[in-house]
Amino acid sequence: MTEFSRRLQRCRQAAGYATLGEFYRSAGGRPILRCTLAQYRNIERGRCTPKAKVMYGLLTVLDLWKEPEK
Repeated sequence: MTEFSRRLQRCRQAAGYATLGEFYRSAGGRPILRCTLAQYRNIERGRCTPKAKVMYGLLTVLDLWKEPEK
């Protein structure tokens, strides 16, 4: 497990999702997170890092990203 994957897992749990599958489905799955469940599992387990589009989806769903106000 990588530092990133540990932090991602903690953020998911802090958001109230006990399992990665529960989070993935509640978040809206592939259309929102832009990855399959298997790909998300690999990200959270530290086997790979997310691409920018996936990272944006994760940050948005976990409420860790706010668009700057104009």
